[in-house]
Amino acid sequence: MAAAEIATKIAVNFTENLTANITANVTSNVTVNDTLLHDQTTSDLYKVPALLVVVLSVLYGSISVIAVAGNGLVIWAIVTSKRMRSVTNHYLANLAFADILIALFAIPFEVSAVLYKHYNGIQL
Repeated sequence: MAAAEIATKIAVNFTENLTANITANVTSNVTVNDTLLHDQTTSDLYKVPALLVVVLSVLYGSISVIAVAGNGLVIWAIVTSKRMRSVTNHYLANLAFADILIALFAIPFEVSAVLYKHYNGIQL
C-alpha cells in the first residue's frame, strides 16, 4: 500500500505541476500578445494624415450640404406650387426627403469609415 500511495502522490503532484506550468505559459502568452496588439492598434492603426482628413471632410461636407440644399429646394417647389401637387411629385418629394436624411445622417459617418478602413490595412 505504501508504494501505491507514493505513486499516487507522485502522479497527482506531476499533474498539478504540469497544469500550473501550462496555465502560467498560456496566461503569459495571452498577456504578451494582448500588449503587442494593443501597442500596435494605438500606434499604427489611427495615424491618419491631417491633410487627408481635411480634404475628405471638405469633400464629404460639401456633398452633404449640396444634397440637403438641392433636395430642400425640390420639396419647397412641390409644397408651394399648386400645379406641382400630383401623386408623382409627392413620390419625388418623399425621395428628396429620404435623400436629405441620408445626407444628414449617413455621409458624416462615411468619412470616418473611409479613413479608418484605409488605414487598417484594408484598401478600398
